[in-house]
Amino acid sequence: MVSPVAPVRSSDPAAVAQRAESASAFAGQSNADALATIKTELPEVLAAAPWRPLALPAGTKVLSYGDDQLSAAIQPRPGSRVVLSSTEPMRVISAATGLLAPVDTSLVQDGAGFRPVNSPTSVVLPSTLASPIEVGRFGISLLGSDRSTADQVGASVVWANALTDTDVLVTPTTSGAELAFTLRSASSPSDIPLRLDLPDGVTPRLHMASPPEPAMLDLVDRSGAVQGTVGAPEAWDADHVEVPTSWTLQGGQPVLHVDDVGRDIKWPIAVDPQVGDSRTDYDLASRPWAYTGASPVSPFYGDGGWGFGMYQRISQSFTFVDNLSYGWEYSLADRPTAGILQATVQGMSHDSGQNAGGGFPTCTWMNLTKGGTETDSVPTICTSYQNYAQNAGSWQNPFDANHKGNVARVGIKMAGAGERSYFMQYIHTLGLALEDDTVPVVTLQQPSATWNATTSLAATSTDDGLGTKEVDISAPGLAAQTVPGTCPTATLCGKDPVSTGAYNLTALPDGITTVTAHATDAATNPNSAPAQVRFDRAAPTITFSGSLWDQRATPLDAGSFSLTVKATDGDASSNATARSGVANMTITIDGHVADTATQTCANSCSLTRTINGEAGILGPGTHTASVSATDLAGNHTVAGPTTSFTFTIDCCFDPATLANATATTGQILYADVNGDQLDDAVIRNATTGALTVELSTGTAFANPTSWGTWPLTRDF
Repeated sequence: MVSPVAPVRSSDPAAVAQRAESASAFAGQSNADALATIKTELPEVLAAAPWRPLALPAGTKVLSYGDDQLSAAIQPRPGSRVVLSSTEPMRVISAATGLLAPVDTSLVQDGAGFRPVNSPTSVVLPSTLASPIEVGRFGISLLGSDRSTADQVGASVVWANALTDTDVLVTPTTSGAELAFTLRSASSPSDIPLRLDLPDGVTPRLHMASPPEPAMLDLVDRSGAVQGTVGAPEAWDADHVEVPTSWTLQGGQPVLHVDDVGRDIKWPIAVDPQVGDSRTDYDLASRPWAYTGASPVSPFYGDGGWGFGMYQRISQSFTFVDNLSYGWEYSLADRPTAGILQATVQGMSHDSGQNAGGGFPTCTWMNLTKGGTETDSVPTICTSYQNYAQNAGSWQNPFDANHKGNVARVGIKMAGAGERSYFMQYIHTLGLALEDDTVPVVTLQQPSATWNATTSLAATSTDDGLGTKEVDISAPGLAAQTVPGTCPTATLCGKDPVSTGAYNLTALPDGITTVTAHATDAATNPNSAPAQVRFDRAAPTITFSGSLWDQRATPLDAGSFSLTVKATDGDASSNATARSGVANMTITIDGHVADTATQTCANSCSLTRTINGEAGILGPGTHTASVSATDLAGNHTVAGPTTSFTFTIDCCFDPATLANATATTGQILYADVNGDQLDDAVIRNATTGALTVELSTGTAFANPTSWGTWPLTRDF
């Protein structure tokens, strides 16, 4: 609502005559004519627009809401992220559904009259004033009026001619309602008695402020705690000249007194108190606006006489400097990838006081800049409240898409130097639209390529836009480790890196597992970074095949044999079954190395080796074939039934029986026989110790006819 902006009356004779005529010009009007008078003479009292912070263009997606319901991240178009911020809640619990729903103070009509669609404070505006106006837990009745019927005009309900030449107007707000009266003639009552229907134990009490600040009504319980307020009234005439007004209490009920008798007034008069149910669930600390004024100007947030909202005021003499501003600031000057698309102010009042020279020494000031200096801003709004009110009760100071601002300011700017003993400014709602289309930078510690070497990882997020809201690190089967950013408000988080700290991975199963770090910024821009860690805690698996394995249960006669050994370690067909792979394998017969091999691979490789031999070389008796293998993670097989087996050879001379038999080249160690004939033998050279295979072509060992000498080459 509007405060006086022209404290000096015009002495022009025509203006003086017009004021005199106005005392009766609007008397005795019909309801329709009364509404027309309000619209033409006092348009500001009907200028408020409904508070619908989430009435978004078609196609806009709401991505998330702040926990405090003071912000919402939206996607106006693919790839874009905009955060809407408000000093008043954007969603509240709906009385109809019991669920969170967007705030919308637009009026709907039902059997009881009118009410806002969904508001933090319930408001019921009856069809006639025979029923009380309900604001939260309080009822307000106008004594002496029960015949006036309600008309909806935009965001307000009007009961024309509720009293003689007097109209009642109520506009729901998020903290209650704005209650206004228009007095259209000198016949209008100077005292308007009200009856408050209050909860048990709650009574009205005058809250006496320091002059010249007007007094308000506190609605207090038996303990003295404030349960609600009826704001300090303001009154002004059609020339926007202040008319003194005040609350009194008569019989414990409030009476609104307008000191109009004998004054030079241009009718009609607007009188504007606010009614609010006490709210303690929001405070200034949760809002992103920083106060930039200096002593003796002081800010506060709460019930301050004109409603629940943001205030700044002085109540002592102070000399102001020309062009100096006092108010609030929202700065993204140090956030290069974010910007302010729009700043919005809704619901303001202002008592500017006077300086020694008179005149109107301040203007309501709103400024949105690029680079933090006013000279870089789009045209600054610095106007009277009259002009503000005629612009439908809401300022919007937007940049176009190619010119985002980074500092928004709102408050009072001094339009001249001078001494002042008092001023107060009230702002009900400040809104912002912040754009940040840049994703946070997520850095995930890189794991070692060595299997089993990475037992923990850490992730870090940085964001030079609206800041990192949250970073987490997770892996399948493990609980995520989440660390929130430092976020003084839901719309702005710190610029410093946010780290998850070490994330323990030792509980991961064997295989290749993807660990992922996720981060979101205050605009809900997401980003992620993956990394793969490798665990292999099991040794290779051994399998045997070939004639030696197949005949292990049956004694072998003379002849050749083969043995194939395969070591496997994982299956490369999936990350879950992948393992490090076989690095090396050794086959031994009776402890002697028959074969060995090594290899490298990316993962899951197997290793197969085959040995061939002659039973006669080994000689009769029980023998053992064993395998040892190691994978690339360093896991070793363990000796046992899965890595070895025994077999029996039943042929040949026992070496002991040939211990003294010699041949021309040395001692006979082993021999194959065919009946009683020695067909061949293994002979150790008596001088060098070298082994040779001697083939007999004769029919008897005692009388060999010839010997052929072969170098002994063992195939196993």
